[in-house]
Amino acid sequence: MTTNIDWPSISVIRKTTSEGGTTSKVYARKGNDSIKLHGIEPPWRDNKPFVSCIPSGQYVLLPWESSKYGDCFAFTGGEVSLYKGSGAARYACLIHPANYAHQLQGCLAVGLSKGETTEGNPAVWSSRKAMSKLIDLVGDGPCIANIRWID
Repeated sequence: MTTNIDWPSISVIRKTTSEGGTTSKVYARKGNDSIKLHGIEPPWRDNKPFVSCIPSGQYVLLPWESSKYGDCFAFTGGEVSLYKGSGAARYACLIHPANYAHQLQGCLAVGLSKGETTEGNPAVWSSRKAMSKLIDLVGDGPCIANIRWID
């Protein structure tokens, strides 16, 4: 993949997973500016569309306007594409506001802090504020995203 070194970058470092969701630290950087957020995704379910977290790997994130979530980002590359029928195993994987894994259909949500539901499932808080910070930092161009598990 050819990249421009001036592109912002996002690193998603997954920490834990359970039936309640997959948690991560999300680091975004553009030039000398950076932010740290918390991430939530569905658990890994063999890359099944709409129920599994996004496969580990490198992606290009594109600014995206969702009719449901507003301004967000769309993952492209590897096993993920923007549209159904493009030959990729998954499509329409986004970063968008949400607090709980059960609100996500194979997407990633970010929050300013993390916590748990009353049932003990992982959650992120202040997701809309976190999305706003991410959009402000990254801007309206493409971004490189790396997703990996921490050992």
